[in-house]
Amino acid sequence: MELLASFPSHVEGHPNWYHLALQRHMVTHRAPERAILSALPLLESRTVLLVDDERHVLTATGRILEGFKMIVFAASTTADALRVIGLQKVDVALIDWRLEGGEDGLALGRALKRDRGIPFVLFSGYLTTEATAHAVRTGAADVIDKPLSASRLIAALDLALHERESGLNDPLRVEYGSDPIGRRWARVVLRACSSTKDPNTESAIAAASAVSTSVFRKICDACRVNAKDTRDLARFLRAIARSREDGSDLGSHLSASDPRTRARLFERAALSEDSVAPSLHRFIFSQCFIPTNKECLQNLTHLAANDPLFFAEFRVDERGKAASRQEQ
Repeated sequence: MELLASFPSHVEGHPNWYHLALQRHMVTHRAPERAILSALPLLESRTVLLVDDERHVLTATGRILEGFKMIVFAASTTADALRVIGLQKVDVALIDWRLEGGEDGLALGRALKRDRGIPFVLFSGYLTTEATAHAVRTGAADVIDKPLSASRLIAALDLALHERESGLNDPLRVEYGSDPIGRRWARVVLRACSSTKDPNTESAIAAASAVSTSVFRKICDACRVNAKDTRDLARFLRAIARSREDGSDLGSHLSASDPRTRARLFERAALSEDSVAPSLHRFIFSQCFIPTNKECLQNLTHLAANDPLFFAEFRVDERGKAASRQEQ
């Protein structure tokens, strides 16, 4: 496991060994770990059903989840999992796709979601693009590869719990209702803004957002927006955040080297390369990547207003509007 392997095993006796390991992990994986920090309030004290037929996976993954103050119920078979569900309140399930004896983790997850309203995340060491797309299409909140990393694991559980909170997990709702999936799209875009490098490919955007590339594309398709346009919108949002932090010009944070490609990007963004700390609000409603009438973009504007990268600007804007109204 990525995080566990990065820390000497002899330190595990230390009472705070997990948090020490996490600090080391954050030094070399800073972008995904920002997603972890934003997820912490939602995860604390939540109950998770962890299903895997390998004892060492149950132990190691359980330690990670308990380190984030989640309450873990472990099961190694479908029958064990159903017994836990009958006795305990479970907020989210984390299930190995292939269980011992040919048991199907996806079928178990779909049953939990359908009958109990419990969102679920699948994990497997045998994933393909087609299998991942099928799992997400048929009910999984996310699908992640083994070996599990802390950032990927926590981000996936965060998405699943947001589905539950937003009502997307309600069996009576359409699977991709516009408002919930729009908020999910917005969260992915904002997470990409924390990337340490310009995320100039779809896979880079997905990695920075702690989702798989196939899930990223699925979210974009569900919102009826282009994945490449979403990528470029996120790149400019990140560049604006960096420009606001250090006072540098916008162009220094975008890696497109071909002059024609670069010029086209800035034309669609309705910005110039030498812009310094441009207005986020003006950019969102002037850019040509995502239509301004899309609900997912409206969700992004709302979430950005409460995100540490951008919310100061929105507060200034609101104070300016209030002063203008008083003068009138």
